[in-house]
Amino acid sequence: MSTLVGARLSARCYGRCARISRPKLMGAGRHEGVLLPSGLVAHNTADAGIVLSDLQAFQSNLPVVIESELPVAMHLLALSRLQALMRENAKYDPLTNNCENFARKVMLENASSPQVVTLVLLAALVGYGLYASR
Repeated sequence: MSTLVGARLSARCYGRCARISRPKLMGAGRHEGVLLPSGLVAHNTADAGIVLSDLQAFQSNLPVVIESELPVAMHLLALSRLQALMRENAKYDPLTNNCENFARKVMLENASSPQVVTLVLLAALVGYGLYASR
């Protein structure tokens, strides 16, 4: 399998199961989703929860990058995880159940949100700086 991690998607990519991202529509950071072998993208949003959309709708005319990709042998396990998450229907939470957590769970990765961790650390540093400057 050729790896396209870090590559931009410019066409349909049927048959791949990959964690992808694009710039957020509002605010800083990136929005993550999972490109499914069918060509649909599963992603978690604050407005609608878990959504299945086509790649063009996910893109929103913004560049999409492949963050990680699963080998074909792992696709069924990832699809099974997606089905379980959709049945669970957990409410979106910006700290614990956001787009990054969701995409990483589907991709059988450690459910984490590096963007949230960075924001929390920055807030702590700013808070410490304000406290120390008194």
